[in-house]
Amino acid sequence: MLANARGKLDRKGLEMIVANDAVASIGRPTIALTVIDRDGTTALPERPKIDAAVVLLDAILERFNRWVALRPA
Repeated sequence: MLANARGKLDRKGLEMIVANDAVASIGRPTIALTVIDRDGTTALPERPKIDAAVVLLDAILERFNRWVALRPA
């Protein structure tokens, strides 16, 4: 799963991708995610899906803010 996600990140030139075992999380109130970006991999332990969404959104906003700060004026 992680190798596939890393390959997709590279192939498509993405800034970030999130991997999860979709089959394991279907119908369950919790989910474990792995955030993969150019800097590495961060495993997010299993947690309620709403909490995972908040953590994921924070990760997206952090990267967006970095991008805004680094882009030319």
